[in-house]
Amino acid sequence: MSKTAATSKTAAARPAGDPVLSVLGDRVTIHRLELTDPGLASFVTSVPEAERPALAANAVRIGLQALANAGNGANVDVVRAEFDRMIEHMTATHARAAEALEASLRANFADGEGRRPRTLESFLGDSGRLQRL
Repeated sequence: MSKTAATSKTAAARPAGDPVLSVLGDRVTIHRLELTDPGLASFVTSVPEAERPALAANAVRIGLQALANAGNGANVDVVRAEFDRMIEHMTATHARAAEALEASLRANFADGEGRRPRTLESFLGDSGRLQRL
């Protein structure tokens, strides 16, 4: 593979002196950085020279954000697993609550057997308290 073909597939960062990436407050500064990539060089050449500083800032910003977010993939998996576990727990809890509600409703309102029908029968039935009064 020729040197030109190798460099056209990936961008090679080559220092022009010692490149320095410094941070001061919220400002990131890159000094003396040189990239060797014919495709990128062609693209940058097509951008008007006055717009190149903004292009470089956007390129670095996008690249740094991509690198920062690459580590978050593992965090997303942890959050997803925890969320799935929480959903399973909530589903089981809702099922138990539904069973308890059904049992309570049956105990209180079941025809003839529930507390409410028996209480109503004891007051309003043929031999209930109301009839005796």
